[in-house]
Formats: sequence, structure tokens, C-alpha cells
Amino acid sequence: MRKITQKYCIINDEIISSDDINKNYITRGTSIYEVIRVIDGIPLFFEEHIVRFSNSAKIVNLKLWLDENKIKEKIIQLIRINNVKNGNIKLVFNYFTQNHKLEKVFSTFFIQHHYPNEAEYKTGVPVMLFRAERNNPNAKIISVDFSKTTDEIIKKNKVYEVILVDNDGNITEGSKSNIFMINKNNVYTSISKDILPGITRKYVIKICKDLGLNIIEKKISAIDIMNLDATFITGTSPKILPICKIDDVNYAFENIYLHKIILEYNRIINNYINTKQCIFT
Repeated sequence: MRKITQKYCIINDEIISSDDINKNYITRGTSIYEVIRVIDGIPLFFEEHIVRFSNSAKIVNLKLWLDENKIKEKIIQLIRINNVKNGNIKLVFNYFTQNHKLEKVFSTFFIQHHYPNEAEYKTGVPVMLFRAERNNPNAKIISVDFSKTTDEIIKKNKVYEVILVDNDGNITEGSKSNIFMINKNNVYTSISKDILPGITRKYVIKICKDLGLNIIEKKISAIDIMNLDATFITGTSPKILPICKIDDVNYAFENIYLHKIILEYNRIINNYINTKQCIFT
């Protein structure tokens, strides 16, 4: 689990010191979560995160007990009590059984993040393939073992991310990101049902369509990575980040289509922040 940063957390309706948080609030039973990036005090694409929160709960036959407005209040409160306007916030709905009764705990806190630096956006980052499958790819459910394993591989091999390959040898997604692959004016990404459809991914698909690019959801064999012009990952922390290398295969990071996608996505972010100032501040 990512290290909790900042001084205060919120557990249900109580503000507590981050030093006193009980990790059982997160790891026991079933925990559905979202990570939202905060920029200038605005939780980016808040509404889409709440929709995905609800979808994750439905997939595992659970229900969120806080509505969108209550969750928004908790986020605003967390930002204010910590006086932090930029960072990643984690929200967790935890369900567990105690004395034959279903118990529920909501928690939210700032977590450690790693945003790519300017050089990484310009020249891309190295990633590697890793054979693994998620049990519930469409739901954001905490899996401590999976996170620990992928984090160790990333650290050991000095790569930015690992790209998952399923049992049939097809590329699916990153451990914390989605992946796109460009060949001429075709942009490929995995089939939605096989992955966690990221919010950044959704915007990238729309941008590609608006730019007149052919956006294609299909299974891509790991063997075919050498036939691509460019690749990139998307996610809460990296936004849109070029890949310079997958295993031993190198890619161009100055692809004209990738450049256009990045520029448009950054414009969308700036527009969202500007229009939400009156709601979150």
C-alpha cells in the first residue's frame, strides 16, 4: 500500500492523525477504492471517479453508503485540514464481517505519489512485460499481494511500470495504468471488459475520435510490440506518458499523433479545473 502522507486522515466522520490510522480499515475484508489526483485544490474528474466507485461496488454485490455530495464534502474537508492543494487522495469503502455482522468503514487520506518529471514526458519511460491477470479487472478492489509483487518488480528492474500479459499472451493493462499503442493513424487499446477502464483512458479514446484517428479496442499479442510506431500509458498520476522502451524494444517518443493527444488532454484538464473552482473552493 502506498505510504500515507500529510498529517490528518478522515475515518467515517472523525478526523484522526495519520500516525494513528489502523491499516485494518483498508486491508481486511473487501475494500473498494479510488485514487483521485488533486490539482490546485480541485479533485480531477471527481464525477467520473464516483461513477466508477459505484460500478466497482456493484460488481462485487456491495453498495456505497455515502452519496456523491457526502464524498465531495469529505474530500474538501481533507484538503482543508491538511492545507494541501496538490497530490493524490485515496478513498476506501471497507466491508468486513465481525460477530456475524457486516461492518463498514469509510476512510480517506493523502498517499505518496510519483508524478513523471519533465524529462520523462519528453523522452518517455521504460516499462516491462509481466505475465499476470487480475481476478476482477473491472473493479478497483485492493489487493495487497498484487501491489506488493508489482512494486517489487518495478523497483528491481528500474522501470516505470509493468505491463500485464494474460495467459493467452495478450497485453491487457499496466499494474496502475492503461496502455495505448500507435501504428500509423491507428491507436490500439485493450478490450474494456478485460481491464479496469481508466478515466484518463476514456478521455484519450474521445480525443482520438475527435482527431480523426482510428481507435481500436482489440487483443494485442505481446509478440506484436515490435511492430508499433509509439506506445504510451495513461493514469491518474502519469496522465499521458510516452513509453520509450518495452523490454528490449525501443519506440519513438516524438510521434505526431501522441503529441496531439497530450496537448488536447492537458487542455481538457485545465478547462475542468477552471470550471470547478466555484464548487470545490
